[in-house]
Amino acid sequence: MDRLDRSAAELESATPEESDSVRAGVAASWRTRFEDLLEELDEPDRQDTAGQLRELVALAQQATSGISAADDGIAIGGSVDLKADHGSVTGLRMGDVAIGNPPPPGPNLG
Repeated sequence: MDRLDRSAAELESATPEESDSVRAGVAASWRTRFEDLLEELDEPDRQDTAGQLRELVALAQQATSGISAADDGIAIGGSVDLKADHGSVTGLRMGDVAIGNPPPPGPNLG
């Protein structure tokens, strides 16, 4: 955990000019640590650990996707299709949403 904290501090304290090289150095360092760890494990443990690392990478990619929500929000990174039929109800709490008729088409569209 100390190494992880030091890496985070190193990344956070890098100037914009240094950020790419610092990020590359930290990534190389952690890659080596993970490679060494995986080489020391027997095959079943290596497979389990590799799976956990894949999950960690997926979580990190989600965290950096640019999609976020506030405390009581919902973040959606794609299309949303809400349907209600046969007397059912669907809803999504949203702020400042206006629903109305579209404007009439212009003379060349209608």
